[in-house]
This record gives sequence, structure tokens and C-alpha cells, in this order.
Amino acid sequence: GKPAAQFLDDLAADLLKLVARDLDVALFVTIRQTEVRYALYALQHALHSATVLTVLTQQLGWPAEQVKRLVLAALTMNVSTLELQAVMAQQTDPPTTRQRDQIRAHPYESERLLRLAGVSDDDWLAAVRDHHERPDGTGYPRGLTQAGALAHALRLGDVSTAKISPRAIRQAMPIQVAAKQLFQEEKGGPLAVGLIKALGLYPPGELVQLKSGEIAVVTHRGLNPTTPRVACITN
Repeated sequence: GKPAAQFLDDLAADLLKLVARDLDVALFVTIRQTEVRYALYALQHALHSATVLTVLTQQLGWPAEQVKRLVLAALTMNVSTLELQAVMAQQTDPPTTRQRDQIRAHPYESERLLRLAGVSDDDWLAAVRDHHERPDGTGYPRGLTQAGALAHALRLGDVSTAKISPRAIRQAMPIQVAAKQLFQEEKGGPLAVGLIKALGLYPPGELVQLKSGEIAVVTHRGLNPTTPRVACITN
């Protein structure tokens, strides 16, 4: 088989091609998570995060090589906790002390595994290592107050898609609530604004109620955030 680093590069390239082929379908699959399979939570979360970050960075006009690097980071940020995430997605109790310790250590451990797999891109590795750092210093594993642009974007993609994904212990958060929280946490920063603009207020996959009382599902983003194309489900 091919080296792991090359396999990951090919996987990222394939995902970017699929998103480019039909962006609205890619978002629909990310938002409308109808088939909940907790055992695959970690893998689905990686794909959903990578999809959202592709849309965000293209909206912001990032260079193609940076977009791909961020997609690679999104696909591998939790590589050391794949089994742990599957277990936690299915459990109805809060994380144990051991699980919390594993979570706090996973950025370093994921970076270590990627290096062992042959990844040598320092920007990719730094994004994985620092994607849980926060501007107020409350993040982990190092308590930094500044992280690189890739790590910052990766944290937003990670957190926003986790909020809209269901787990056994909680239901998925409505996309508008998640967007509002993100906007407040980022104090209206450019990445939060870019994400809201990229997805729209009613992204593909979202259920909406029309003025007529009909329930519809959004199928395509519109010309502006408040005018999506929809398909009626009930009349």
C-alpha cells in the first residue's frame, strides 16, 4: 500500500473534488445527519469539519494550498482518539477523569502519530497540536493565548460541527443557535462572520417553516443568507 502521508493527501484531494462538484450536496450531508451512527462519530466528524472549513476558507479567499492543508488537519486532528470519540458519542454519562485526561492529551498524541506516519508539514502539524488553544488562555494542551491562523480556523470548524452533531447524551444544536454562539465567542471576528456567510442562515439540510405553515427542507443556498431554495415536505 501507499505511505500513510500520501494516502491522507489523496483523501484530502478527493474530498475537495467532491465538495467542488456540488457544494450544496456536501453541506446537506453535513447538516442533515439523519442516519446517526455513533460508532462512526469520529470519522463523520472529521469529514463534516473538513467540508465546513473548505467552504469557509474558499469564502475568505484562502490560497488553494492553505485550504488543502487545513482539510488535512481537519481529517487528522483527532486521529489519536478515534475509538474514544466513538465510545463517548454513545455513552449517556459525562466523561470520566481518564477520558478527560485523554482528551486533553490528544493534540500532542495526534501530532506524534502523524509524525510517525511520515507527515513533515510543520503548519499541518502545528494546526493539529494547537486547535484547542483559546485567545483567553483557557485552551489546551499549552494554554496559549495565540495560535496560528490554521489552528484558529480548525478550532471553529471542529466546535461548530460538533455542536450540530447529535450524541447519546444530547441532541444536536440548531444551526442558528450554534452560529450565534460562535459569533459571540469570536466577538464578531472575521472567521465567524465568514462561516455564517458561507453557510447561510439556512444552509442545505436545514428544516424550515414557511409563512404558509408548510415544512420544507433547504436544498440550495440562495443569493443571500436569508433566501435559500427549499423543497416542501408537508402542505
